[in-house]
Amino acid sequence: MTNKKVAELDVEFIKYKAEAKASMDALEKKIDDGIEKLEASIKAMKEESDAKLDAKFKELRHQFPLLPMPSNKNSLEWFVRKVQDRIVLSTLRKSLVKAASKSRLSIEYEDTDEMIVVHLVDGVDAFIKVHQWWPIANSGLKLSSLKGSSQSSKEEMVNSLDVQVCQNLSTFIDGIEDIFKQRMRIEIQSTSSINN
Repeated sequence: MTNKKVAELDVEFIKYKAEAKASMDALEKKIDDGIEKLEASIKAMKEESDAKLDAKFKELRHQFPLLPMPSNKNSLEWFVRKVQDRIVLSTLRKSLVKAASKSRLSIEYEDTDEMIVVHLVDGVDAFIKVHQWWPIANSGLKLSSLKGSSQSSKEEMVNSLDVQVCQNLSTFIDGIEDIFKQRMRIEIQSTSSINN
């Protein structure tokens, strides 16, 4: 190669290098602009999300009235704590229902209604209302209703059970079953005495 060719290549290389630098600078500026737009967009989305979450929190706050919100904590922190409490209670209740139904009739816990449903003999369903902090606090269970039973006296009898019986799911269900057995015996005896 001649000196002239080397000089021409050097000139082309310098031009290429200058063009590449200009292209890189332009690309870097586009990337920086894109990052700034992305950061601004993320910030706006976060602010919008925080606003929506705060609005949702205010809307749902009445569903978690277990304890008043402490004045030194922010709304989100308090709300998260209440949700965690609710999850713990629900999990504990479900495990108690599962343990109680292993050796007996079908029992379900309906979290949305805070209700335990016990499927008894003869197609009778007992709906048991769960109080806010049961089973952690000493609040008793209460029979809300019996479906498939025409006699409300059974509900009254169940709800007059001893307080300690009402605090334990298994003993409460045993109490319901005992009352049903007694009432069925009485009904059978009265039916057979009428037929004789």
